[in-house]
Formats: sequence, structure tokens, C-alpha cells
Amino acid sequence: MLDGDKDPAEIIIDIIDYKDLTLPNMLLRRGDYLLIDLLINFSRIDIYKGEELSRLLFIIKYEINVIQKTSPDFIPIIEEIKSEILSKGYKLN
Repeated sequence: MLDGDKDPAEIIIDIIDYKDLTLPNMLLRRGDYLLIDLLINFSRIDIYKGEELSRLLFIIKYEINVIQKTSPDFIPIIEEIKSEILSKGYKLN
């Protein structure tokens, strides 16, 4: 939309019609995407050993922290994953 009556002229470009956002099309938070990555990394815990496992646990800890901050509605899922990790004898320090 161009409003040439204003000085200076104002141009408004509506890239996303936010009024029509529905659940499948809503904007997602960073933690929402990280949850997918966390689930994939969690499935790899039993595969890796040694230094690779240490790096994987470091990444998982980072992902858990970010998800807790940016997507708090996933905290119950995060707590279940943390509990599983601890039950396998691993620490997230």
C-alpha cells in the first residue's frame, strides 16, 4: 500500500498476513525446532562412545537449556528426556 498523501510518502508491504495464521502455519520459536534436533540426538546416545558421546551430551545440554527458555510449554517433554538420560547413567553437567 502506498500512501502518497503523507510527507514523506509511506509504503507498507504486507509480506505475511498475520490475521490468517492458523495452527499449521503459525510462526515457531527457536526451541520448537531445537526439540526436533534434541529428539534426534537423544536417539543417538546409545550409538556413540567416548569423545563423540561427550560432545553429543554437551549439545543435548545446550538444546535443553535453549528449549526451556524459548519454548517453556515443552518442559514436560524435556523433563522426561532428562530423566531417561539420567537413568542410562549419563550426566548433563
